[in-house]
Amino acid sequence: MDAVIATAASTVRSMISANDNDQNIITLWLAQRPPTTTRSYRSALRYLQRAVPGVELRDMRLPHLQAFAQSLCVDGGVNPRKSGEH
Repeated sequence: MDAVIATAASTVRSMISANDNDQNIITLWLAQRPPTTTRSYRSALRYLQRAVPGVELRDMRLPHLQAFAQSLCVDGGVNPRKSGEH
């Protein structure tokens, strides 16, 4: 499983230009998605950014994602889709 995650992360990093900032990456990611999906993904992204403040998307590694997962458990199992945060 870790090898699959590492391969996927490497592929994503190779697709992102060194000049792309988080906002550009997010805009590309959300392009042509329905408004409801966009709101849901942005909500989840806010949770991620709070769990690992100051870390650019391109610099995310497994420990960052683990911290994000842990923060959801610590916060009472918050589900970004049902949190009412839009």
